Amino acid sequence: MKPFLFLTLFAFLGLSSVWAQPTPGAFLGVYLADVNEAKARDLRLSEARGAIVGKVLENSPAAKAGLRENDVILSFDDQAIQMATNVYVLLNETLPESRVMLKIMREGVERDVTVIVGERQGGIDSTAPNPEPYHRTKTWRLGVKVAPLSPQLAEFFGVSGNAGSLVTEVEPRTLADRAGIKAGDCLLTLNGEPVPLSTDLNRTFNEIFTKANNKITVKIVRDRKEQELVVKSEESEN
Repeated sequence: MKPFLFLTLFAFLGLSSVWAQPTPGAFLGVYLADVNEAKARDLRLSEARGAIVGKVLENSPAAKAGLRENDVILSFDDQAIQMATNVYVLLNETLPESRVMLKIMREGVERDVTVIVGERQGGIDSTAPNPEPYHRTKTWRLGVKVAPLSPQLAEFFGVSGNAGSLVTEVEPRTLADRAGIKAGDCLLTLNGEPVPLSTDLNRTFNEIFTKANNKITVKIVRDRKEQELVVKSEESEN
């Protein structure tokens, strides 16, 4: 088994962040290890992938979210985790104070855990691994929390056909925040594509946004009227 990796995070030289601007990186506060075949059997995993939590630092974001020793991180905001390095790189691309959804395995049961990551303090961690080439690609998040629209909610907000999702929270300093999306808006389409279920929103948004060169039109309903907002990265403004 590889040594545990302490996740004090920093911006790798030349690696663009998820927000297309330099960030200090986020802090989770755990030691992680890769999953080998023996550990996969011991932890009742169907395959040898993920990142095992070896130690949770006291009063860290991970501790506050309830992560425990021997939890296995399987996904990070809908992105599958193959090894501990993957978590490190994704955290490096995440702004401090962001809400991150982790899917974990604990005692043979999958659970969803929401973590508000902190800000890295101090210098670069010399024990940090180099990111795998696959994870050098930029990943985009809209930066909203959404809920399904029931027929009653759709009628209340003026949405026909129950299509779309209700924005319940907009994270500060995200693409959604910069575009003017607000809590209470109903998302209808992303560049003409129907808004997916909340569990698939980050993955679908990343695919559409990247394909459109980081600039798309989002159709919403606000105050019972349809309107369109432009979501774009800082890079696409020039």
